[in-house]
Amino acid sequence: QRQNSMADQYDRALIRLSGAEDDKLEPILAKLLPLIFDELLTQTEAPLRAKIVNVLNHVLTRAKGNVTIKLPAQAIAERWFTPTLATSKAAPFFRNLSIIFLDIAVPRLSPVEQIDLALLALGRFNELQSGADRAVFLLSSIPGLGQSAAEGHRKTQLDRFIDLIGQRPADDPGFISF
Repeated sequence: QRQNSMADQYDRALIRLSGAEDDKLEPILAKLLPLIFDELLTQTEAPLRAKIVNVLNHVLTRAKGNVTIKLPAQAIAERWFTPTLATSKAAPFFRNLSIIFLDIAVPRLSPVEQIDLALLALGRFNELQSGADRAVFLLSSIPGLGQSAAEGHRKTQLDRFIDLIGQRPADDPGFISF
């Protein structure tokens, strides 16, 4: 019963996405993608996971074809810090898909959003698994780190980084990496 209900929800989401104009997608994706990525981590039924992947593939196709479609990078990145990720059998699949979405999303963020993403990564870097997880967030942070030092943001944003660094212990992996 629950499986049929969830399958119907994923089908309806895909139909709604298909009918939505590109200029109307951003608010839809801001709400939908975090939920879909959460479902990806917890869904164990193969037919339902296939429906989730169909929704994600549709979004990827639309986003790749139109650079004006913004994806919720911060919300996707925050999923990397959930306890569910550590215990999910779908964690590798989640990581691979979310990396693709972050790779598309980060360059489309405003400078301040890029800075916010870099601050998220720096502030929670020690919570990531060493290796690929940290590399992904380090690479996703580079645009924000650059923006924080840019002339237009240096006075307002650099203090945020200095404050965050000042709150971290000297041996913090995030502090050492950045």
